[in-house]
Amino acid sequence: MADHSFGKYVVTQVLGRGGMAEVYQARDPVLDRRVAIKVIHPHLAADSGFGERFRREARLVASLRHPHIVQLYDYDVANGQPFMVMENLDGGTLKERLAEFRARGEQMPLSEIGRLLTAVGSALDYAHARGAVHRDIKPTNILYTPGGEPVLTDFGIAKILSDVVQFTMTGGVVGTPAYMAPEQAANGAVDARTDLYSLGVVLYEMATGRVPFEGDSPTAVMMQHLTKPPPPPRQFNPDLPEAVEAVILKALAKDPDERFASASELARAFRLAVRSAFPEPDEGQDGTLFEDAPTVVDRTEEATLAPPGRPSLEPPTAKGGPPQRPVAAPAGGDQPAWGAVPVGAAVPSAAPPAPVRVRRARSRRRWVVPLVVLLLLIAGAVGVVALRRGVPSSAATETEAATLRFRDGTAKNDEVTLFVTGLPTPEAGTQYEAWLVGDHGERPVSIGLLSPTESGMKLVFTSPEGHNLLAEFDAAQITLEPSPDSNPLPSEKIVMRGALPPEALVHIRHLLVARQDTPGNVGYVVGLLKETQALQTRADALLVAFEAQDLRGLKQSAEAMANLIEGSEGEDYGDLDGNGIVADAGDGFGLLPNGQQTGYVQGAIEHARLASDQSDATPGIQIHSGHVQIAARNVGQWTVRLRDLTLQITAADDLASVEGPVREAVSLATRIVNGQDLNGNEDIEPIPDEAGSLAALEHAQYMADITLTASD
Repeated sequence: MADHSFGKYVVTQVLGRGGMAEVYQARDPVLDRRVAIKVIHPHLAADSGFGERFRREARLVASLRHPHIVQLYDYDVANGQPFMVMENLDGGTLKERLAEFRARGEQMPLSEIGRLLTAVGSALDYAHARGAVHRDIKPTNILYTPGGEPVLTDFGIAKILSDVVQFTMTGGVVGTPAYMAPEQAANGAVDARTDLYSLGVVLYEMATGRVPFEGDSPTAVMMQHLTKPPPPPRQFNPDLPEAVEAVILKALAKDPDERFASASELARAFRLAVRSAFPEPDEGQDGTLFEDAPTVVDRTEEATLAPPGRPSLEPPTAKGGPPQRPVAAPAGGDQPAWGAVPVGAAVPSAAPPAPVRVRRARSRRRWVVPLVVLLLLIAGAVGVVALRRGVPSSAATETEAATLRFRDGTAKNDEVTLFVTGLPTPEAGTQYEAWLVGDHGERPVSIGLLSPTESGMKLVFTSPEGHNLLAEFDAAQITLEPSPDSNPLPSEKIVMRGALPPEALVHIRHLLVARQDTPGNVGYVVGLLKETQALQTRADALLVAFEAQDLRGLKQSAEAMANLIEGSEGEDYGDLDGNGIVADAGDGFGLLPNGQQTGYVQGAIEHARLASDQSDATPGIQIHSGHVQIAARNVGQWTVRLRDLTLQITAADDLASVEGPVREAVSLATRIVNGQDLNGNEDIEPIPDEAGSLAALEHAQYMADITLTASD
């Protein structure tokens, strides 16, 4: 990476990678200083109009000059990749700081919380007054200088990417679910008060050691932000004064109008609440918490001393390099990037606080529409707005529901399962039969009789010829037939029916059935899984060669992996080990974009998004489109790292120098396919840094679910 550059900036080190961007440490040769560069992934920047949106928002962020906001020095586009150049910080993150307290079984002192709120609050008020809303306030986006001053980073990143990136499964929602305001979760209007809610969540976590809402999925957490009152903070920290609890709950009001008017007002109310509980500075409460005068912050590039009483934050150490510190969380994830330092000024004093009043309930008619929308997203599809061929649509009743799902049996999408609840037992002499209906009005094909189970009726059908059923059928129905029945055609007594929306279906089929630009015309997600599984197989061969001390075989396997990832038009594609033979374990299309080829990762992301964007897309399609995109971005992020490792291996002169890269490459190849249980809940979820290519295929198939509803 030493010879890589973006504009005039010479890259010296990779600091971190996220689902939306990569972060590098670089040198500014003109000013002879270290900087951090955040580079937006090319597939995100390919959206029409992105360049102008990027420059517009970057100009606004660059104009923010505040001691508690990371300074944006420059921005530009190089080789089709927009990048932002910012100061390089080196003092850890608030997330790490909170983890230290949890590890010791302690709570963050109220004095330290007050100082952080005052600093970050002044930064937010300054930015809000200039029309900049952060949209993603969370502990990983609050960094420390070497002197211990908190600094807010990633201003503008969420806004810049909001039109082209789906951060969660709900479509255009931008933010991190655990810290997301209700209006943000409902995809409603976002303003400065949205940041105040997120800051309130951070305050809750600092005061209690945990966030107010936790759940099994991002959607479950977002739903709680919309509908549930936060647990009283004193439930988790009984030593917290009641007045402080009241401040926290006011900050977390569902209605934006019931929150504090500004971040500085929140900080001032917190300080006064602590002062009322501790009239005199106590042990653990230093006087600076109660000072209203401006605080002078010294942020010098050579500062190395931690603040008194603050334990050091031990960072990971890069091989062959010094310890590193987080500079900014890679866009789209919670893992920080790593870097070094900033400058100083005065923090404006807080505005006079309004009285703290916690109102438990108030009319929230403004939330009815977005709440209904989110409930529909949670519940899944409730029927296509208008079915093809004049088939009527009706909402599923409380007693009748059915879903037909495509699955892989012995071939791609050659099997369907149909599960029905609520249908009454057929009368004597009758039976229920299920049918698949084709695109072009062909005769329905029977997939069997519904068999009663304890919880409903279930049917599994596998194509005898191994056909891709999704390629041939886009609707289903259940009929009431005589028993026995000698007629091969369905009766006119249709009790339930449903169909896939035709416009969204085009792109679902591009994911799961066929696409003209791919080798063999495979669908993008099908190709993604096929190629990543081939990558995993070759990674196994890589490890075998290493353990056999076969340097030649090792380099050949690494070359085959690198070429699979790059694609035949890739910049690094070719005879990488210099043996005169080009080894390629893939089909040449590549996982990453290369030349005129989209690559399977970007193809999966684009067509999942296109399916969701169609006017007839159901809530279920929108939900699982987001899941597919998250999984594909994970694969892309891990694949970039794997490519770099394989290129390193192909250039190796001895085995000893690549043992670490070999073992990491094998682990990454497995993760790319299977994902990883990062949060330890014994489940691979479609969230950043967990889901892999298997999950991408699974949720693409969920996009093709056919919901059957009672026939009129």
